[in-house]
Amino acid sequence: MTARYFPDGATLADNMECGDTICISPVSFASSNTGPLTSPQKMLVAHGILTVLGYLLFMPIGILVGRYFRTVSPAWRTGHIIVQVAIAGPMIIAGVALGIAGSGEAHLRDLHKKWGVALFVLYFVQCALGAIITLFHPRGRARRPIQNYFHVLLGLFIVGASFYQVRTGFKYEWLYHAHHGRISNAAQIVWYVWVVLLPVLYLAGLSLLPKQFSQERAKREKMLQKS
Repeated sequence: MTARYFPDGATLADNMECGDTICISPVSFASSNTGPLTSPQKMLVAHGILTVLGYLLFMPIGILVGRYFRTVSPAWRTGHIIVQVAIAGPMIIAGVALGIAGSGEAHLRDLHKKWGVALFVLYFVQCALGAIITLFHPRGRARRPIQNYFHVLLGLFIVGASFYQVRTGFKYEWLYHAHHGRISNAAQIVWYVWVVLLPVLYLAGLSLLPKQFSQERAKREKMLQKS
């Protein structure tokens, strides 16, 4: 049997934690640096903060704005766009750029980086789809266009996949690139709380669907009467 070697020089038998194609050996913990963060390490910290804020705070806030306020005011769409594009967008772009610069690796070496690129592309696909829905919304149509459902599902998928992405980032990537010890347990606690609380908030918002459908039906009937 051929031994598999990993970035830190340890074989598979020596490794205690593996994340995708990254394995962290006991050597990694023993050689952890406790000194000041280097410039690349600071970039990785900023990368983590910005991408977490973009993907797991402001994108979900934008989703919840749409879920809770579309039955309250027509201005919900403006708020949704501002949060998703003007706030989350710059954080995501800057965060991804800092992650690439901080890792010092141009190629997609592991699933964290591959998923990072995939989520980055999907974010812009989602924005483009939202723009199409807003600008080319068919008036008086009896049924909601299929792209509306796809927009909702894609947004939920991006947020769900981002939970996995953040988890692999602070659990494995930080150890491999920074050699600065584990991320504090506080980060894991926040992750666990948010991964439970966010779906609860979204599912609670689904209780407004009957009111939403009723308002949309009344609006369509009013438009048909005018035509």
